[in-house]
Amino acid sequence: MFVRCVLALILSTVGGVNATPKLQLAYLEDTKALHPQAHERVIQLFQDAGIQINLIPMPPKRAVSSAATGLIDGLTLRTAASVAGHGSLMPVNVPLETISYWIWSTPDQVCVDEETLFASKVPIVVRGHQFFDDVVARSSLPPFYVNSAGSAARILRAGRGDYVLAAKSTVDMIAGAINLDVQRCFSEPFKTIELKVYLHQSHADLIPHIESFYSPN
Repeated sequence: MFVRCVLALILSTVGGVNATPKLQLAYLEDTKALHPQAHERVIQLFQDAGIQINLIPMPPKRAVSSAATGLIDGLTLRTAASVAGHGSLMPVNVPLETISYWIWSTPDQVCVDEETLFASKVPIVVRGHQFFDDVVARSSLPPFYVNSAGSAARILRAGRGDYVLAAKSTVDMIAGAINLDVQRCFSEPFKTIELKVYLHQSHADLIPHIESFYSPN
């Protein structure tokens, strides 16, 4: 660790990595609110690596397009699916959080199996999160689109949609806040994803340096 700290100091004071300019990284406000510890891990990782960052809240699609074209330097806490098709965005291979997404419904719904659910029930889908695409693709009924996890919970409570995809931590936080009674359908998660930082390819030389400071503990 001492050697890595010395390396970070050298990189920040000489031209080894272009004197490590302050990076402009976009984040999603929903993701920060739902995964605050992962957000703090991003800050700590770059701090340990001796790289200054400026975190900018930005809508999902605008964040990806801005990072892909180099208008900003990268994205925090995004999935591989969310940057698919943008070859200019390179992952920092540090799993800042691994999240299992389950299907949730109200207790009055009967969760028989996934095929029955997708054939006969209306999904509630949060815009801008590509991991919902599999639900949309498999659903026989058009989804009810919302802009946030909180809105999804309220639509579920009102009975305007039948089920939603969410992490347990999200449900625990939101359901308690709005007094929503839910059940977890099925014994296995629908999808498991990793959240990572993605940098524009112009910063490819920084990635191995940043990765060297990752500690799973």
